[in-house]
Amino acid sequence: MFTVLAELKVHEGKVDEAKAAFRELVRAVKSSEPGTLEYTFLQRKDDPLTFIVFERYQDENAFQTHMVNLQQHAAAFASVLAGAPSATFLDEV
Repeated sequence: MFTVLAELKVHEGKVDEAKAAFRELVRAVKSSEPGTLEYTFLQRKDDPLTFIVFERYQDENAFQTHMVNLQQHAAAFASVLAGAPSATFLDEV
């Protein structure tokens, strides 16, 4: 398995727009990426402008497929994200 924790920060005043875009992305991923086993957006309670994405893929190829597909949604995120996302790649123990 291939696991990623991504952190995204959104602009103040754009939280609702970001949540709508995230929900649409989750629907698209679940319907078109069978190698994506888990794709969940979580909002930090102590910092509501920060979202964590828990991502689990069947393998690295499934992750690469997701990265290609993600480009189709880039425009929806351009106006809400406050900077580039960060990602942490994890191994299960």
